Amino acid sequence: MVGMARPMVGMATNVELVIVAQGGQGHCARRYRTLRALSTSPPFRPYTRPLNGGPVERRSGCSDAPDHGGAVRDTEAQDPGNVDGLRHSQERLQFFIDHAPGAMAMLDRDMRYIAVNRDWQVHHAPDGQSVLGRCHYDVYPDMKPEWRAAHQRGLAGQATKVEQERVALPDGSAIWLRWEVQPWYEAPGTVGGVVLFVEDVTARVQSEEAAQVARQNLADLIGTIDGIVWEADAATFHFTFVSAQAERLLGYPVNAWIDDPGFWAAHIHPVDRDASVRYCVECTGEGRDHQFDYRMLAADGRVVWLQDRVTVHVVDGRPVTLRGVMVDITERKRAEAALRESEERFRTLADSAPMLVWTSGPDRRCDFFNRRRLEFTGRALDAATRDG
Repeated sequence: MVGMARPMVGMATNVELVIVAQGGQGHCARRYRTLRALSTSPPFRPYTRPLNGGPVERRSGCSDAPDHGGAVRDTEAQDPGNVDGLRHSQERLQFFIDHAPGAMAMLDRDMRYIAVNRDWQVHHAPDGQSVLGRCHYDVYPDMKPEWRAAHQRGLAGQATKVEQERVALPDGSAIWLRWEVQPWYEAPGTVGGVVLFVEDVTARVQSEEAAQVARQNLADLIGTIDGIVWEADAATFHFTFVSAQAERLLGYPVNAWIDDPGFWAAHIHPVDRDASVRYCVECTGEGRDHQFDYRMLAADGRVVWLQDRVTVHVVDGRPVTLRGVMVDITERKRAEAALRESEERFRTLADSAPMLVWTSGPDRRCDFFNRRRLEFTGRALDAATRDG
C-alpha cells in the first residue's frame, strides 16, 4: 500500500488535528473526535481552522483544488471550554493508534497526509522525513496501479482488505504485507478521505511456510513407513489421524477411519474383536504402552494380520491420546503357521516310527523325542531335557 522505505530513525513532534469520523468499517468504525499524529517535521497546523480559531494554513498537495478540509471543522472544538477535554481525548486516541498493530495513515480526498502514527513514520516515511501535507503519490510515485485503484474505491466509500501480498523491495529482497484501505467520513456523512493500514506479516508468512515444509517433510517420512501411522482419542478410540498407507493395506479411504468413531472395532475380525478391544482398553486405562496382534478384514474381503504398537500419551495422570503404528504381519503369521504345521507332521511321523527318535542341541539337551522313546524310558521330556 505504500512505498517500501526501510525503517528510519527519528521521532517527532505532535501535530494536532480536529476530525470527525463516522460510518466507516473495520478499524474506522469508531467515531474519532480528535487525532494527534507524529512526524519528524516542526509543529504543523492542520488544513482547517486550528483549535484557537486562528487563520487556516494551506500546504501544497496533489491538486490546487479549493481546500475542502484535510480535517473538518468541529464547532464544539472552537469553544475554549472544550479545548482541555478535546486534548485529553487526543492523548487517549493517539495512544490507541500508536499501539495499534501495523502502520496507520490518514489522508484527505486529494490523498494528502493529515495524520500518521509512529509505525508509519518509522517504517514508511522516506528518509525519515515528514509526509504530512504531502501527496501520497508524490511520496511514492511508483505506486502500483492496483493500490491506486484501491484508494479510489476507498474515496468512493468502498473498503479494500488484503490479508497478505508479496512486495519486492529495491534491494532485491521481498516482504509480505497485510493492508487495508478504509474510507473516513466528515460530519455530513460524505467521504473525507481514506485511512491506510499496513502491517508487515513477513515473519508470520515465513513461519507458516516453514510449518508447511515441516508438515510436508513429516508426511513424506510417514509415507516411507511400511505401516499405518495413526492417532486417536484415548477416551473414545476415535481416529484423528491415519496415514495414507491405510488405504494401500486395507483398501479403506482415510476419511472412512476418521469419520466413523467405531471404524476400528467394527473391522477387526469377529474372532479377535472382543479380546483385542478389551486388551487395548485395559492398557489404555492403566496408561501402559502396549503391543498386540489381531486380524482385520480388508475392503476386498482379505484377512490381514496386524501388529499394533501403541503409545499412550498421559497428561496429569489421565490418558489423553493414543499414537501407534499398525504393521502388516500377514506373511510372518503364514510362515509361523507353516512351521507349526511342519512340526506337527514331523511329530506325527516320529510317533508312528517303530524306533526310538529324539533330537538334541549342541549342549546335548534333548528337545524332542517320540512316543516310543517315552514308553521305553518312562521319563517325561522335562527330565530328559535336564539330563540330555
